[in-house]
Amino acid sequence: EASQAYINNPTALHLRGMNMLFEGLKAKGALVIVPSSAIDTMNLGGIEVSSAEIERAVLSMDGITDAAAIAVDPPGGGPSLLVLYVVAASATPETLKRAAQDTISRTLNPLFRVHEVRVVDSLPRTASNKVMRRVLRDQ
Repeated sequence: EASQAYINNPTALHLRGMNMLFEGLKAKGALVIVPSSAIDTMNLGGIEVSSAEIERAVLSMDGITDAAAIAVDPPGGGPSLLVLYVVAASATPETLKRAAQDTISRTLNPLFRVHEVRVVDSLPRTASNKVMRRVLRDQ
């Protein structure tokens, strides 16, 4: 399924499939798929969104140097919960949660809710510099 993404980049084309999102650019009728740009997607309140879209919004906030967005299944079932892991200079998790909620509501979708913000010294990464989401999800 292909759908145009009009938020922040009207020329971006997102191709969804197998819980992955491939980003590319559509220019003058040609489609350019960026190699190795598969992105994890999550379902927040019935709306599919890529973690990269949320992370870009959070990284636009002052004082945030790195971020990872993780969808966590609640213990009793129900919709996924959005947990943000951020590397921030000097702010409390509650202050960051309010600021992140405002930024995400303004730039992406007002229906997305931040369940929790966890401040970390650094994000766990692989040798190829990809965030190890499995490690964060297991915490």
